[in-house]
Amino acid sequence: MYLKRHASPQRWKIARKHGVFITRPSTTGHRLRESIALASILTDMLHLTQNAREALFVVRYEQILINGHRIRRADYPVGLLDILTIPKLGKYYLMGLTSNDVLALIPIPESETHTRICMVRRKVQRSTDQIQLTTNDGTTRLIARTEPVHVGDSIIVDNQTNQIVRHLPRVPGATVQTISHGRSWQQAVIERIDRSTGHVYFCDGSSTVLDAVIVVPEGFLNE
Repeated sequence: MYLKRHASPQRWKIARKHGVFITRPSTTGHRLRESIALASILTDMLHLTQNAREALFVVRYEQILINGHRIRRADYPVGLLDILTIPKLGKYYLMGLTSNDVLALIPIPESETHTRICMVRRKVQRSTDQIQLTTNDGTTRLIARTEPVHVGDSIIVDNQTNQIVRHLPRVPGATVQTISHGRSWQQAVIERIDRSTGHVYFCDGSSTVLDAVIVVPEGFLNE
């Protein structure tokens, strides 16, 4: 499926006057405004292909990995905090944002491609002893009911086994990455959370809404 370029989300870093249509990300996984199709990344962001046809060929016949898994669909959605790997070129990227709230690929070392950060968006009880978590990338996983994981927390997931290797609670003292317009992709430390108003306040005196922060490990992207 396709979208008209001029009607695509403002977060997409694309040439809006270059052609009429652009590949629409599939509806599975990330939210539309938080992701962009793999074909568009190859053409408009990395400039490795000149059009959607070339991008489709590359995706089908070259090795491109998203979160450690081979992808063969040009419309596959690549969203916030996903890891894009192109082994043949030795290129490794994390999908993040610019200060202007536009999706951007951030180069990372190969050592940081083995795990990814996921934000818990939904939590549903599936049985007397199991809870199902749904994260920002649309994936689900079961955990024990006794695990202290809450909506808004982050989990670090092993890209090969898909197992949770670390839990990052959204609590005072936690380091977060902001994803709100006007304060996009800035790092801050939570001072307090006001759940009655849905706001989070930072140690630097600023604040934003709860849904606009993702808990990250201390030193994230600064190591």
